[in-house]
Amino acid sequence: MRSKRGGGFTLVEVLVALAIGGLVVLMAHRAFGAATDFALALGRGQTAHDEVMETRRYLATLLGSVDAAAEGSAGFRGGEGRIVFGAWRNGALDSVELGVRGGRLVASTATDTVRLMRSTGFAAEYLLEPGANARWMKGWQSPVSAPLAVRLRIAREDSSGLVDTLLLAIGPRG
Repeated sequence: MRSKRGGGFTLVEVLVALAIGGLVVLMAHRAFGAATDFALALGRGQTAHDEVMETRRYLATLLGSVDAAAEGSAGFRGGEGRIVFGAWRNGALDSVELGVRGGRLVASTATDTVRLMRSTGFAAEYLLEPGANARWMKGWQSPVSAPLAVRLRIAREDSSGLVDTLLLAIGPRG
């Protein structure tokens, strides 16, 4: 006796094919989802890095133009979380205050405020003299002179607990 079997598939074969196809689609979905999550995380990391680099460039330029001894200058006063100094900006001597407001490091003058990187606060130290036995001070208060450099430890706003350390040279000393 010969069986009369047509050219089609049995129900079991169709169900097995559907199950395998579903697994392939599910794995592809997860792979693309992981790739998308990775790309988003990479983008967030790049944005944070760009923010730190822009902050460093801005502060290097600003602190490089400090002139504490100029007539009408604010001198240089700095504590752990606030710095006030006189700097040349756009051809004029300006009093600049560096601090944290609204979750951002900001540089403020009488006419404008520049919002820099996201931060919950910073600690500043001031270089008194160069050399192997360099002394860093917790504060600086002088109407006519500025430190050689400022070391800023800026706490990031996110919950990573990371701290960015910037070492910035000061412009001409008074």
